[in-house]
Amino acid sequence: NRFLSALSQLGEELPESYSEAEMKFHIEQTKVLLQEFTDQELIEYKIMDDPSKMMAMKFCARLEVSFQMIKPSSQPIVTLKMVQLSIARGMSPMSPIGFTYFGQLLARLGDVQEGCRYVRIAQALLKRIGSKEVAGEVIATGTQVLCFVEPLQTTLEYHVQGQAVAMAAGDTHGALINSIFYIATSFWAGTKLPVWKE
Repeated sequence: NRFLSALSQLGEELPESYSEAEMKFHIEQTKVLLQEFTDQELIEYKIMDDPSKMMAMKFCARLEVSFQMIKPSSQPIVTLKMVQLSIARGMSPMSPIGFTYFGQLLARLGDVQEGCRYVRIAQALLKRIGSKEVAGEVIATGTQVLCFVEPLQTTLEYHVQGQAVAMAAGDTHGALINSIFYIATSFWAGTKLPVWKE
């Protein structure tokens, strides 16, 4: 994999896979690492200033989407690396992606409240760092987690904002994902057909 090779050249190694026991161990280790910080401390955390690590985070951000589609069992490896690198070296413009997917991971494992917590931290980081490049993806993915604790009708507006932000940044992928999620969520929220005609 060219992405993994590029990461290795940047000094960041990623295993191709973990056993189930290894995955649980690394998730727990990351949770313990983050427990040392309050939400506000994470939001106001130091900014990454090492260009090679910032580039590594960009590669990881692209791997998140790729792995989600072609190798979903390995996606958490990338997510954990992004979160750990953010704590070790500081927050980069890509850090909101890592925290969003970490929130999604925790929610998928059954801890929805903690998942939502990290999604909200990611959204706050997005505003603080100004990560327009990944804003659409952060909003789209994060909103799918927030759907479990907020009314679906409320979350529809998030996808509208996500689509607009992504288009403004030239991120057609993020815009499309928000549009697809908007349509699907509208169906589940019981949006009446006449609204679609408008």
